[in-house]
Amino acid sequence: MKQYLLLIIILIASVSFASAVSPPVDYNGKQYYIVTSTDPTEDTGAEVCAKIGKTCVGYTEESTAVCKLFHSSAITTLSMSGDKAGVFCDGAPQTGVCAEKTNACHECPACTNTVDCNTQIGNLYREMFVECVGELPGTPASNCPVKIKSKNTKDFFQEIPSLDTDLSICPLELSGTLNLALGGGVIRIDIKMNDNSFKSFYLKKSGKKITSISVKAPGNLNYKVSTNEKAVDEVLTSNNKFRTYSRLYADKEITIKGVNLWPKIKLFFIKPILNIIAKRNRPPLNQTLGPGPGGAGGGSVSTPSECFETEPRAHIGYQENHALWDRYTSETTNVCQSAYGRGVPVSGRDVPSPCIHIVQLSRDGNPYYLCWYGRRAVPTPLPADIGRPRDCDDTTYQAHRGYQQNSELWDRYMADSTGVCQSVYGRGVPSPCKYIVQLSSAGKPYYLCWYD
Repeated sequence: MKQYLLLIIILIASVSFASAVSPPVDYNGKQYYIVTSTDPTEDTGAEVCAKIGKTCVGYTEESTAVCKLFHSSAITTLSMSGDKAGVFCDGAPQTGVCAEKTNACHECPACTNTVDCNTQIGNLYREMFVECVGELPGTPASNCPVKIKSKNTKDFFQEIPSLDTDLSICPLELSGTLNLALGGGVIRIDIKMNDNSFKSFYLKKSGKKITSISVKAPGNLNYKVSTNEKAVDEVLTSNNKFRTYSRLYADKEITIKGVNLWPKIKLFFIKPILNIIAKRNRPPLNQTLGPGPGGAGGGSVSTPSECFETEPRAHIGYQENHALWDRYTSETTNVCQSAYGRGVPVSGRDVPSPCIHIVQLSRDGNPYYLCWYGRRAVPTPLPADIGRPRDCDDTTYQAHRGYQQNSELWDRYMADSTGVCQSVYGRGVPSPCKYIVQLSSAGKPYYLCWYD
């Protein structure tokens, strides 16, 4: 009897561990899972892949692309130390290259692979991202995480019953801002089809998890999401669903509304954050290249040699030059960063080419370059914060002390402006501002600035 009881405990523990593995992301036709130093049962690639009944291939993505899919708000760093595969750093207790980096996706193009499937990452990196394939012999296929197979909206509606069955076994957990925005309850997604008809389906959220999907309302409605068939098709076929969703949300192709009072209040405060996240993760709107350096009409463009994809907003210098850099980004399809730490730059080796726009920066005295390449036939719309003053950060004005007493006035300021920002402490009065309010925190003055 004790032997049977022990067997049952082991089986339950195995199921618990398997469900704890974070959902994967798909990138370049491969599935990547998080290997984490915070869980001793998931700190090697072999352990993580085995839990979901698959075999470890290794850490096969050398850029930070997969890391950014898991950590969209992380900064991007590059140095001559680390591992050839992209890693996630978040300070102590890790040592080495990660000791001084927090919330950072890091890469080292000059490094070699130092971590294999059986290497524990505990004292090296906070997270790595392993490719898993196939199934272990004799292991049944896992239903987790729930995967959508459809590549268009019409097929997706046919798939809903099977997805609902999968969600009953393996609920989908939301995290971050989206979880905060969508509280518990019923969410209806209304889709305007290409023939101008409407189709809807419902999600039920309990706590942080989506527990069911159906074409019939499972209860009283709390939130309504509106979109269209073309947008849903784009998300279903995208290799980077988060970035595609961000672009569609920023372009108002996807909207979220609260149906009753409490959801409306929650969205009122969280929407400015959603807008910022969507805007900062917004990918190129199209990949059509126009004539000129870096691309010919309708063609594709390759990354300049010795230049690695990057996010301009993560680099020192963006705050002072954001209007110019944002315009560069609107006119091109890609941005890359050259390697650094090689001494005096050598043309053809350290200076990337061809570039439509190029900026020289430095880190620790080492020069490097940002290169915008791939000319667009039609520039994308500039970000809404193009007029934001220097040393002034995006903020939610309703969260500041003083809003309750001045809500009518501040709301009118917002209705008459493009955006609002909060000055950096100790940097003086931001300018130009359409409207400005002085506040204080712990005796230190700061300013809210509404701008166009």
